[in-house]
Amino acid sequence: MKRVPSQTLWFAQQFHRGPGLRRSIEWKPFAKFPEPARFRHCVCLLNNKLYVLGGRKYYGALDILKSAVRFDLTQCKWEQLPDMLHQRDYFSALCLDGKVFALGGNHNDHQYHDAVEYYSPEENTWRLAHPLDTAVCGHAAAVLDGQIYISGGSDSHHHCLSSMWRYHPSRGCFPRSPMTVGAGRAGHTMLALGRRLVVAGGLQPLWIGFGDQLLCELYDPTQDSWSSFPTLPRAHLSPGGTVLDGKLYVVGGSSANTARDTKWVHCYNPKEQCWENLGAMPYPYTDLAACSLPCPDVVNHQ
Repeated sequence: MKRVPSQTLWFAQQFHRGPGLRRSIEWKPFAKFPEPARFRHCVCLLNNKLYVLGGRKYYGALDILKSAVRFDLTQCKWEQLPDMLHQRDYFSALCLDGKVFALGGNHNDHQYHDAVEYYSPEENTWRLAHPLDTAVCGHAAAVLDGQIYISGGSDSHHHCLSSMWRYHPSRGCFPRSPMTVGAGRAGHTMLALGRRLVVAGGLQPLWIGFGDQLLCELYDPTQDSWSSFPTLPRAHLSPGGTVLDGKLYVVGGSSANTARDTKWVHCYNPKEQCWENLGAMPYPYTDLAACSLPCPDVVNHQ
């Protein structure tokens, strides 16, 4: 199937349980992005506003974006923001201390970023923060207990990294114990589960080329240690990932082994201590972004 960039923002209205192991998800269109359609972008939520950052509109080196928009959940409308200081795709974004951060990523398919920038809603401007220790793309980042953590990714030599950093916007990176599964990971997601971080999905280096990484890991910042975590049932390379009601959701992506996109959604339930296939998205999607929105009133009026 030919990949076509999408402008559609979907929401999962209901999760259905059928007989046996049958599961399905009822999806509805929520909104459409302003032009252009994009993928390999990032989304995050700050003060009831959904931020959509960067990405690319197609596969050319000139198609990488630095534009940014946000959706006001209270007014149900899009707002154009100042462009980021750098064009970037395959990067990470998160919110901390009332600011939106964009970390690393791909600049032009030949150069990766070590640059970090942040957006201040009060000033309506982007500013540079302390750079990363190395230029990286395809990494994952998350906030836990007021700290930013960055895992894995690919360096400028296309080597998958096993690194874990704690990052401070004004002081930079502080190395932590590296991931222990495989020889590195990129194109994955990292999600907070209680006081720990789960690394899931992505790809790993093989003797020749790359392959799917189904094994997951659990990081404990207080002990600076890694432990095993239930394995994903299916490949999720460059998926969306989010946390809702204490459960982890890994959405879509692709398979490095088959080069096919996936439509499946998997959920980790801490009570059951396993991943469950919840059903499919409307279409197979990869290089997507996902987040949880507190917007029942907005959804009900769509």
